[in-house]
This record gives sequence, C-alpha cells and structure tokens, in this order.
Amino acid sequence: MKPFTGRLNRYGSVLLFPLAMVIYDFSAYLTTDLIQPGIIHIIRELQADITLAPASVSLYMAGGLALQWLLGPLSDRIGRRPVLLTGAMIFALACLGMMFVTTIEQYFIARFIQGTSICFISTVGYVSIQEAFDEKDSIRIMAALTSIVLLAPVIGPLAGAGLMSFMHCEFN
Repeated sequence: MKPFTGRLNRYGSVLLFPLAMVIYDFSAYLTTDLIQPGIIHIIRELQADITLAPASVSLYMAGGLALQWLLGPLSDRIGRRPVLLTGAMIFALACLGMMFVTTIEQYFIARFIQGTSICFISTVGYVSIQEAFDEKDSIRIMAALTSIVLLAPVIGPLAGAGLMSFMHCEFN
C-alpha cells in the first residue's frame, strides 16, 4: 500500500488530520450508542417520566440536522479548519456538560448540542478530506474512516453497559 500523498497545506501532518477525523467521527457516533444501556437509569435519576427516554436519541439526531444549512457556507467563508475545531470544542463541552445536568431539560439540551457534532463532521469534515487529499487517497481515507465508525454501534452498547455496571458499583 502506497503512502498518502495529500496536499496538506493548512491541516498539518498527512496522518494527523485523518487520525483526528477518525477520533472525532467515532466519538460523535459513539455517544449515540454508548448511552443506550443507561438511558432508563438516567431518566429515573433525573426524576422524569420514563416515557421521555426515546427523546434522548431523537434530540441527538435532531441536533445532527440543525446546523447543516449554515456550516457549509460558513466554512466556505472562514475556512474549514476553524469550523471543524469549533465543532470539536462544542462536542467536548457538551460531553462535559452531560456530567453536570440536574434536570431532564438540561439533559435534553446537552444531548441536542452533542448531536450538532454530526453536522460539523458531515458538512465540513468529509469535504476537508476530499480537498486535502487527491481522489485516490481521499477515497481510501473515507473507506477507513467509515469502517472504523461502523464499529460504534457494536462497541457503544457494550462499553455503555460496562460503564453503567462500574458506576453502579462505585456509587451504590
């Protein structure tokens, strides 16, 4: 397999950018599946009606749709890198914020904001890969990225169940 020959003038190392995209993309999709085993527990912990549990996933997906109309033109105007970095920062802050929610409303807002990270990846991230690498290399990177991200639905619920059992042991 021939090494990548990408034209990375603004993105840094030939390997660093695709690796960062893999981590960002995998993390964004993992948050959908990681939380599944614990949704009922979280809803109960927040003393909310159990019928609100599906809204957690729905709001995450709604967040994934919310900003797509804005991010393409914005990244054309100010550049792909600042938009991607802003998206990663918003995602990290939303994940951190999840640790401090005390009401169901705060939880749903944090889930929606987490979901917006998908917008940044799908609207700006994939285009950045296509622009930074020649056609053959960008296809290889996107194939590898997709293959890794497809593991999230398998790893997420297992890791979430393990995390829930660990947290249950720690706090009870």
